[in-house]
Amino acid sequence: LANADEFDAGTDPSVGDTDGDGMTDGWEVSHGLDPTVDDSLGDIDIDGLNNLAEFQQDLSPQIDDVPPMITVPDDVSVNSTGLLTAVAAGAAIASDVKTGVSDTELEDPGPYPPGRNLVTWTASDLYGNTGLATQNIDVIPLLNFSIDQLVAEGASARAVVQLNGSAVSYPVEIGYSVSGVATNPEDHDAAAGTVTIDSGISTAIPIAIVSDAFPEADETFTLTLVSLTNAVRGAKSSHTLTITEQNVAPAVVISAVQQGKTVTTIAADQGPVTITAKVTDPNPADSHSHDWSGSDVAVMDPADFSDASFVIDPATIADGVYRLEISVADDGLPAKSASAAKFVRLIAAAPLLSSAADSDGDGRSDANEGWDDSDNDGVPNYLDPVNAEQILLLNPQGYQLETQVGLRLVTGAIAFATGSGAEISETALSEDSDYEYPGGIVDFEIHGVEAGGTANVVIPLKYPLLASATYRKYLAGSWQDFVVDSENSIASAAGGDGACPALGSGSYTAGLNEGHSCIRLELQDGGPNDADQSANGVIVDPGGVAMAAEIGVEVLPVDDRTVPPNSANVVILSLRLTNNIGDFELRNLVIEASGPGDDRSIRSVKVFVDTDKNGIVDTGEPAIAAGKFSSDNGELTLQMDTPYVLPLGQTGLLLTYDF
Repeated sequence: LANADEFDAGTDPSVGDTDGDGMTDGWEVSHGLDPTVDDSLGDIDIDGLNNLAEFQQDLSPQIDDVPPMITVPDDVSVNSTGLLTAVAAGAAIASDVKTGVSDTELEDPGPYPPGRNLVTWTASDLYGNTGLATQNIDVIPLLNFSIDQLVAEGASARAVVQLNGSAVSYPVEIGYSVSGVATNPEDHDAAAGTVTIDSGISTAIPIAIVSDAFPEADETFTLTLVSLTNAVRGAKSSHTLTITEQNVAPAVVISAVQQGKTVTTIAADQGPVTITAKVTDPNPADSHSHDWSGSDVAVMDPADFSDASFVIDPATIADGVYRLEISVADDGLPAKSASAAKFVRLIAAAPLLSSAADSDGDGRSDANEGWDDSDNDGVPNYLDPVNAEQILLLNPQGYQLETQVGLRLVTGAIAFATGSGAEISETALSEDSDYEYPGGIVDFEIHGVEAGGTANVVIPLKYPLLASATYRKYLAGSWQDFVVDSENSIASAAGGDGACPALGSGSYTAGLNEGHSCIRLELQDGGPNDADQSANGVIVDPGGVAMAAEIGVEVLPVDDRTVPPNSANVVILSLRLTNNIGDFELRNLVIEASGPGDDRSIRSVKVFVDTDKNGIVDTGEPAIAAGKFSSDNGELTLQMDTPYVLPLGQTGLLLTYDF
């Protein structure tokens, strides 16, 4: 009645505040508070949040709904050690007014790419309230010069400097000196100075090479890093240019552009595509001829075979993967040539990308990045965490390959056809019957190598190397061991979770060393490890870390026993199989019997999986094979009902007789 009288008087108890404590009467009554007494500062659930705050935040003063407070470690700043860097973030501390808390947990423990990484710590109390707090982990990027270059008189050259990822702070200021036999202004216009990277990861120092009338031998000059802010010095801290009067071979890169964007996947519903051979020639006066005749006929009109570029209508071409190939020749003396090849994938319709998804974990949505391929490496932007020509995605876990700045890494033919990234399975090539590849196969190409020259590549491994590991290559349709000689080498280094020392790090030790998780290959163009077997400026490398295909077999003791007549599932032999590699199937088991009894009298011989490894056939343990002796003291081949896949680690098998 009192409430009714209040309502009649124009006071609604759901909004009225009799005691003036900031909480409505109706809310106080429904939560066990007194609407006539100022109890705004009370805390009846003892969760650290007073009653008024609970009201204002639409919480319950009767339930602990306050998350733990987290004190995060100080922000961390470290120098990059590679494309990903392991960082000790420190330890966060959580506290809760009312209940205990779970241990604090770092949602992303790394390793981390260069740049500012905002990481989140979490902790929960016994009522399920979860607290969040953030910490900055700054990884200062490495800076390297690009590979040395050969330039002709009269040419316009560029010395590229590049970070291995985003800077924490911009601008990155790069001071450099110039020295060498070739001098300014007689041979070039390079002078000591400073260049900056204001955004992104690279810039270039332009250099004009003088053309004079005096015959002379090749001359060199070098740009050397002398100062650096907001980045740290990488292994390649200088860049040498060799000036020559000889004709220098051109370089060519094929690009496909649809709707103004570089693509390797072409959508039939997105309009025409322009295919272009971009030729770079150190001899500025040279002209060039083009030959596209090596390309798949489905994407080529014979009338375009000699053009520098041409247009295709993807709506007239069937879905599939197609090869574009061009040979370019200059008119210098003597004439020089170069070739390039590229695969493109044609699909019926452009993929629909989500603005809520971030498939590559780089902080930008799939829809924002798009399905174009800015670095032309065979991996669409929305799946590619780093768009840089010398870096290539290995697998969906974010592992990446790295070669020298100035070279290009692209997916190999099989990798491009079967997925996104350079990792493929052994079955995508052909079975290497004597070896297993627990970490998969790596299928990549390195473009831009000096013909007959060498290039290096770092490969992160899924699993640490075992003592018996070897590196195997797939060449000319068969598998072979990696060849080590004066131009080809292999080394390994510690690492893990995709983080490897940078390409030029001194951490690498010759050979494959047990426990290491990173390898570095030195490969010669046209050498014994180059699958195209041609000194053409492209190194083709399907290969991987292999283990000899062996399974450890151990016979375990079986208790002696007297077997009564008509006994079943009597354990005769107990085996322990050890698989340290994976990808093994057990297809048959051959046993040989001997002794005074007649083996033909045994009603059935069975093989069980000893799931709990207790040496006894327990209810529910599967029988995977059965058979019967056809002769006394003979052999019996027990064929598995279906091939039994041996998991990693140990598997127990029991061989039983039914008497």
